[in-house]
Amino acid sequence: ALPICSDHALHVEDHHLDVIGGAVTQDSTRYDQAGTVDGWIMVEGERHEVRNWWGVRDHSWGVRPGVGGFEPRRGDHATAIAHHPEDQLRLWLWACFTGEDYSCQFQLQEDARGRRMRLDGELRHRPGRGRPDLKVVDLEHDIHFFEGTNSLERLRYRVTLSDGSTMDIEARPLVRAWAYRG
Repeated sequence: ALPICSDHALHVEDHHLDVIGGAVTQDSTRYDQAGTVDGWIMVEGERHEVRNWWGVRDHSWGVRPGVGGFEPRRGDHATAIAHHPEDQLRLWLWACFTGEDYSCQFQLQEDARGRRMRLDGELRHRPGRGRPDLKVVDLEHDIHFFEGTNSLERLRYRVTLSDGSTMDIEARPLVRAWAYRG
């Protein structure tokens, strides 16, 4: 068991609702919270103690593309997809990270043409620091993959916050990156 502890408030993301040609393709809600985990994990029958690992509580519910069972259908879904195939392709960037006295979560979704569909996020300071929480109001990205693959080589984000300040973030995977549908 790995309970998570955090002195940061939950970030409840904006509700996600996508309808294509009368078909609901996404109708979901999610919350996130960065913190630390303590406890133990079992690997191949061997118990390993976990102390002060960084972790994220991430819970969503509702209809999401490519996850779980069948999405509810309204209208003629097959016709909608045939007429709007680009709506099924999207870039979805999600990040959650912490600094010494803050946590930050954001996500950006773009359609196949690079048009922004959704931006949500917030930088939250630890309670008692006397600093206001700030909304993420813009996100620029520069993502590079190893040539001929979909394996991430590096990425850069410029996050603009509601007070006009920016955060520049650069990341490279420590191990081969993975992602799952949905």
